[in-house]
Amino acid sequence: MKSIRKKIESAILSDDPPEMLGLETALNVMSAGYGLGVGLRGAAFDRNIVRTRCLPVKVLSIGNITVGGTGKTPMTVHVAQILKAMGRKVAVVSRGYRGDAERKGGIVHDGTKSLMTPHEAGDEPWMTGETLKTVPVIVGQNRYVSGMLAKEKFDTEVIILDDGFQHRKLHRDVDIVLLDCLRPFGNGHLLPRGPLREDFSALLRTHAIVLTRSDIDPDFKKRSLNRLEKITGNSIPVFTCLHRPRIIKIIRKGGLEETADVIKNAENGQAGWNEFLKNRPVYAFSGIAKNDDFLKSLKTSFQCHIAGFSAFPDHYAYTDLDIDALSGAAEKCRAKLMVTTEKDYVRLAGRISGLPVDLAVIGIDIAFVPDDIAFKEFLIKTLKI
Repeated sequence: MKSIRKKIESAILSDDPPEMLGLETALNVMSAGYGLGVGLRGAAFDRNIVRTRCLPVKVLSIGNITVGGTGKTPMTVHVAQILKAMGRKVAVVSRGYRGDAERKGGIVHDGTKSLMTPHEAGDEPWMTGETLKTVPVIVGQNRYVSGMLAKEKFDTEVIILDDGFQHRKLHRDVDIVLLDCLRPFGNGHLLPRGPLREDFSALLRTHAIVLTRSDIDPDFKKRSLNRLEKITGNSIPVFTCLHRPRIIKIIRKGGLEETADVIKNAENGQAGWNEFLKNRPVYAFSGIAKNDDFLKSLKTSFQCHIAGFSAFPDHYAYTDLDIDALSGAAEKCRAKLMVTTEKDYVRLAGRISGLPVDLAVIGIDIAFVPDDIAFKEFLIKTLKI
């Protein structure tokens, strides 16, 4: 069963057809069926056969048309910080994927403190609350109910939907779609043959497109912009942004947590702090949508030596046995540090006091370069705030 799952995951990420002819045929048939279902659902909304519900606040959605890995959560944090700095009362609403509270809903963070554990909230909503600190975060499958809770409890003016582009049951004032500049549409196939949640034409209903990681390769950026021009006819604004990885904390092997603000080099700032990993042998592990990208980031942004690496599925729930295995692997390859993502650390917090070496936790910041001012002006204009 695991072998079939890996082959399907490989087919989704690869431009080449699956090695097994029968699997390729099956995936193509399933993709056709999936596409038919998505098309019928979209038509039902377009023709008001299925109606959307409106909240008594402004609603901004941040989403994508592919599965995973475009940076929706860091972008949600970034936009929330922009609107908060403008003096707006902001709340983040998320489904709370794989969290215990996903079905019943509830408040993850009230703008002063967390009210749920990562296990209850889901890793990304909990991380969002802890990063923003002063912005309420609410989860639940019913985004309308969550939005009303945000309005009634916190007098919210603007709700940000994390991963809301396909949630057409709720009216949005602004839709922002993120596309990975390197592979904006993956292999061009719908699920499960490829990563597309919807056909390219879905982009025509968004208000803006953001190409993430646009600094990695100028040629990819140019090709992606040209492709978007053919799809949208320049009718939709396109912004570009960068992902800036940074060390946000170190967990000492005894369990003590030290944040980057406490121990980074005071003279060199964040640049000096990121030098902390340079040329050091590290054992890295991650369970995110694009594990290979995390590995590349460690090599390019931090220039560390990868002594070993373990990859897990997205949103992976680590067991104590997994932690023991990772510790043993780090010792075996004589790593001086272990390294993981902020999202993975959320699922490990409180259970890693026995690591053989210190653990560096890597987070992502969003930077709009050179579109920072233009993007803020877009938010003001479209939200009418």
